[in-house]
Amino acid sequence: MSPRPTTGHVRRPAILTAAAAVIAERGVIGTRIADVAERAGTSAPGVLYWFASKDELLTEALAFSDDRFYAGFGNRYQIQVYGSNGKLRSIIRRAWTPTPITADDWERWVVEWSKLWVRTTGAERERDIQKVRESPWAEENPAFSQFIVDRGGRLWVREAHWQDAIAAGSLLDSPAVPSVWSVFDSRGRWLGDVSMPTGFLPFEIGTDYVAGILRADGVNHVTIYGLSARGR
Repeated sequence: MSPRPTTGHVRRPAILTAAAAVIAERGVIGTRIADVAERAGTSAPGVLYWFASKDELLTEALAFSDDRFYAGFGNRYQIQVYGSNGKLRSIIRRAWTPTPITADDWERWVVEWSKLWVRTTGAERERDIQKVRESPWAEENPAFSQFIVDRGGRLWVREAHWQDAIAAGSLLDSPAVPSVWSVFDSRGRWLGDVSMPTGFLPFEIGTDYVAGILRADGVNHVTIYGLSARGR
């Protein structure tokens, strides 16, 4: 494979800016590579040149404000802050102890995931479930699974939970357990943690509200919660 061109610092931010805009409109679940490509003025293969898959694009956990964007991988609590010119501005770090995923956790995931996605019956079903059970699985939860920048320029970082991946195999799915978001100001200082209910996936956060999709009984509802200074 030939090396990627040196214009990558321009192309990637453009694609990630488009992805952030699409996610804000459609939510993580409703975001498609084709939608991101159209917004970025490129093709789906053009997006996949920089990101191997939709999951890679999303799980890189990128979020944008007017003049910066954030990138981080969940193997450590470290978030890079880049300017609109693609240059690294600063790094947000926070003490973090990985939470192990136990054999019992994996077995529960296999059972619940198979209820949703294994369509075969009888002995064939048991064989298919066993194949899932024998698949490689992560030994620990990542540090985070999602970023959102609110309208005040604060960064919200969602804590990762393996249960969230049961429905779609992605930690960015609608939360299967209450989610916890750490909030940082524009300088990277931690302001506090905010809990959100099971099934609620925010897509926009203002100074006094959180708007998102609440999934209840298999139905999605647009929901807005109020915020107060005490809650922030």
